[in-house]
Amino acid sequence: MEQVGGMPQQDTKAPYNYEEDIDRQVAAKVADLDAYNDSHNYAEDLSKEKLEEIGQRVVADYDRDYKTMESWRSDLKSWIGLATLLREGKKDFPFKNASNAKYPLLAMAAVQFSARTYPIVVQNGSVAKSKIIGEDKDGSKAFIAKCIDTHMNYQLMDEMEEWEENEDTSLAVLPIAGCTVKKTFYGGKALGRHKSVFVPAENLVLNYFSSSFNTCPRITEILELTKNDYLETVNSDIFLDIGELGPPVSINNDEPDNDGDPDAPHVFLEQHRLWDLDDDEYQEPYIITVHKETSKVVRIKANWDQEGEIRNAKDKIVKIIPNKFYTQRIFMPSPDGGCMGMGFGKLLGGINDVVDSTINQLLDAGTRANTQGGFIGNDAHPNGGTGGVLQFEPGEYKPVDYSGDDIRKAIVPLQFQQPSSVLFSLLGLMIEAGKELSSVTEALTGGESPTNEPATTRLSRVEQGLKVFSAIQKRVYRSLKEELRKIHRLNRIYLDEEVVYRVNDVEHKIERRFYENKSLDVMPVADPNEVSDTQKRFKAEALMSLRGQGMNDQEINRRFLEALGIAEPDKILNAPDTGPPPELMLKMKELELKEREFELKLMKFGYEMMEIQTRSIKNMAEAESKEPGLQMEKYKADLQHMEQMMNNKAKAEKSAGAGTGSNTNS
Repeated sequence: MEQVGGMPQQDTKAPYNYEEDIDRQVAAKVADLDAYNDSHNYAEDLSKEKLEEIGQRVVADYDRDYKTMESWRSDLKSWIGLATLLREGKKDFPFKNASNAKYPLLAMAAVQFSARTYPIVVQNGSVAKSKIIGEDKDGSKAFIAKCIDTHMNYQLMDEMEEWEENEDTSLAVLPIAGCTVKKTFYGGKALGRHKSVFVPAENLVLNYFSSSFNTCPRITEILELTKNDYLETVNSDIFLDIGELGPPVSINNDEPDNDGDPDAPHVFLEQHRLWDLDDDEYQEPYIITVHKETSKVVRIKANWDQEGEIRNAKDKIVKIIPNKFYTQRIFMPSPDGGCMGMGFGKLLGGINDVVDSTINQLLDAGTRANTQGGFIGNDAHPNGGTGGVLQFEPGEYKPVDYSGDDIRKAIVPLQFQQPSSVLFSLLGLMIEAGKELSSVTEALTGGESPTNEPATTRLSRVEQGLKVFSAIQKRVYRSLKEELRKIHRLNRIYLDEEVVYRVNDVEHKIERRFYENKSLDVMPVADPNEVSDTQKRFKAEALMSLRGQGMNDQEINRRFLEALGIAEPDKILNAPDTGPPPELMLKMKELELKEREFELKLMKFGYEMMEIQTRSIKNMAEAESKEPGLQMEKYKADLQHMEQMMNNKAKAEKSAGAGTGSNTNS
């Protein structure tokens, strides 16, 4: 590596292009801002007055939506604190440095849910599969479906390098917050691929009491960009240059600054909303990005394409459907009607607080009972006459300037009760209630079962305990299907005509036209009805018993291997034809030799028979010429008897040879 003009120069035939490298880095950073980096920025065409009107309206609507979410955001902060066992300073009640323990009830519930769900979503490196709609007589749909399955799983697990990690994060946060969001979009020509990233729910602002997440009138994503990030977007002609940004401020409205850090990020608001930009009294969907502190618009872009234009018979647009970037995943519907869902944070938060308070009271009572304390009269002179705390080593006696039994009258200890057994019972009751609510019981976490419990009874208890998770898994399945459909749609729009890629050193091809097939749908490989490995294996074993009854035995074998968690089952199912084993080949050769040996014996026996018959005929002819009459009849009878004996011998040898061949085959 050498330096040329202060810039790094690589030792390759092609010179290092610093500007192209910077362009790639900028493209990767700004790809997260929105889906269509190459689309037109309508802010360039509007007057300063119009931009000021739009910017002020965007910020005002953001503040209005933010107020509807204040209570939920406050609760979310406390739920995250419980899950992360956050200790907010020292406790000085009922005494200084009192116990401040946190019981991980919510954390255990979240970890258990994530551990059960993640292997269901990602199974043997696969996430998506195609569903064939209608008949497939010639097998063409099945071929295209297999091509799409291989390509989409390659995208999710290899090309979209952030997807698996973001999915893991989403499943970990979901049971705590009750809601997570993924943002799916095309990263632009410079990046050349799609992205599907996890967006923290607290970074999205919408009207909390909207009927649903997908029908709310506007969604605002809070973006944090450093000054360098902002300048890079300006230099890339993505954002307008709005001049000086001023000092950075934090996301939350109640925090005015970032401790004076000049490198802290600035807050931008990316608002997906409707706006009548062409003054035709119909509001079209746009994405408007505004610098929050100055309310200045930096970008406006259209948020629809031709697929979203609904036209009538006269080719007039009657409705425009916006593109959906965000996919919401909820844990449970919220009973207060809010669109952000409800999780273990809300369900277990109160129980976790009671458990924490009870544990701390028991610990404080134990501390009081162990350390004691009381009053000392003025006449007593312990600790050199200064009073205060006396600490004793084991077996130590301290001298005091006092005489007689009256020392007991001068020192009055306070009576502290031992930790309450009632509180201890209450603690166990609350912990058990929390575990039942979250299905985190010993049977479901691999703990000990009751003594002599039959296996079938234990399995029934596990299956019953997982009923709660079955309903939640269906919601996860629903949201994952929606996300996969977004990626499928992006492939239909942005994929090259033909793409060549490699999976496990095997070259594959995919054509964009495959994604235009309306008779194929995409869905997760996950089955919401199977929330445990036991359930999957039980179903697979039931299918194995049906082989050889006119069903698709190959598919049954595949599902059995997948239920066992065998990676790449196709390599086992579609094994190359290596011919019969060597042992069988050797036995076949031995059988062939024995058959040839038997044929030779038969041929030899036939020749001997012919020779005997010829000799017999000759003898009869000579005898007839010399001894006519009864002697001739005697020669004929002897000849017939000899022929009968020879035929019986031939049959016996033939039967013995056939038996030998049969034994060899077996």
